[in-house]
Amino acid sequence: MTSLDGTRTQYLYENDPKGNRISDYKITDKDGNVLLNNSTSFEIINDNKFISSKNNKKYEINVSEEKIDIKNINDENDKASIDINSRISGDKNRIIKAKDIDSVVTGQSTGHPIRVLRNQMTKEYLKLEQSGASFEELEKMTLGALRKAVMDGDIMNGS
Repeated sequence: MTSLDGTRTQYLYENDPKGNRISDYKITDKDGNVLLNNSTSFEIINDNKFISSKNNKKYEINVSEEKIDIKNINDENDKASIDINSRISGDKNRIIKAKDIDSVVTGQSTGHPIRVLRNQMTKEYLKLEQSGASFEELEKMTLGALRKAVMDGDIMNGS
């Protein structure tokens, strides 16, 4: 897309059935000078290993029943570990053992896609999203959904 002043906006979003996805967003001025260039990707290596990148930073994510380890592939000192037992209440095994068909992408119409486990809330959200609901309607429906899932263990109405 090119604006009247010659500014060009390019956007690419790809999502395959396995859950791998790429998003590239670039804005250039009329002379071709790059004003903004964002690139993100998410690659599923196997059920317990993922690669996530943003611009030039690449992270390896390893998931076990006990913890989630995240490390910067380019800097071995840049790493973090999350103890699942102390951070997640509710049905941890459902999260850990989830396969690609157990999740769905919501929020594509808002420009904020996110992959979540399928549940009653996601079914209602997708129905509302596909009916052409406004951003405000969708936002209202999801307010507090993350807290419901993570803090309260509500796997049916949280995300």
